[in-house]
Formats: sequence, structure tokens, C-alpha cells
Amino acid sequence: MKSEYSPQFLRDACPCATCREKRTAPTDTNPLQVLQPADVVEMAVNAMEPVGQYAYKVFFSDGHDSGIYTLEYLHELG
Repeated sequence: MKSEYSPQFLRDACPCATCREKRTAPTDTNPLQVLQPADVVEMAVNAMEPVGQYAYKVFFSDGHDSGIYTLEYLHELG
């Protein structure tokens, strides 16, 4: 089975502890929230490195690189 993921989709689904915590935290519904520069730039994957034979570490254009995407997790996302 083949799946394709956009860089933004992968970034939003980052499995690292910090990102998981942000996704489960109550959201700030401030209609006047100021966007950060990274919020308006198109997300890109700068690099990917294999982690053993079970995962990939993804390096995003916003500097984030702490998520380890297991092959099982990528399959679940697809």
C-alpha cells in the first residue's frame, strides 16, 4: 500500500511529547491571535533519516525535528 502525506499533515501529526501535549491542551480561541512567521510559511520537509529499521526522523522547515515517525504510525495515518 502506498500513501502520500503533505509536509503540513505530517507536522500536524507529529508524535513527539511536546506536540501531543499541545494537541490535547485546551485551545486558545483568541480571535486576535498574532501569527508567528512560521505560521504563514508553507511547511516543507528538509530531510528524513531512518531510525533503525522501524521509523523515520523528519526535519521540518520550521526547525522541528524531535518526532520519530514509526512505520506503524505512518500506516495508521494513511
